[in-house]
Amino acid sequence: MPAFPDEHDHPYPTEAPPVLTWFRVYCGLLSFVYLLCMGLGIFLLVLRPAELQNDPLLSSLMGVLYLVMGLVLMAASLVPFFVPPQPWVWIYDLVLIALGLTSCCFLPFTIPLLIFWIKPETRQYFGRE
Repeated sequence: MPAFPDEHDHPYPTEAPPVLTWFRVYCGLLSFVYLLCMGLGIFLLVLRPAELQNDPLLSSLMGVLYLVMGLVLMAASLVPFFVPPQPWVWIYDLVLIALGLTSCCFLPFTIPLLIFWIKPETRQYFGRE
C-alpha cells in the first residue's frame, strides 16, 4: 500500500514571500492603467473626429489600437491572480515586471520589485531551483 505524502513534502514552500503581495499590487495598478487605455480607445471611437481636429480614419485607427492593446495587456496583467505558483509563472511575472521597466513612471516601483523578485526565496516559491 503506497504511503500518503506527508503534508511537509510539498514541492513548493507554502508561505508566499512578501514580494508577492507587492507584485499583485503592481499587477492591479497595471490593470487599471490598461483599463484607462481602453477607455481612451472607446472615447476616440465615440467622439467625432472633427472635435479632435483629426482625420476620421486616424482617429478610428487610434481608438481601435488603444482599445485592443489595452484589452490584451489588461488580460495579461490579470493572469498572475489566477494561476498557481509554477516555474513558468515566475518567468511570466518577470516579463510583466520588465514590461513596467519600459516606462519611467513605473521605474521607482519596478526596480525594487525586480531586485526582490530574483531572490532565491521567490524562485523557490515558484519551484525554480
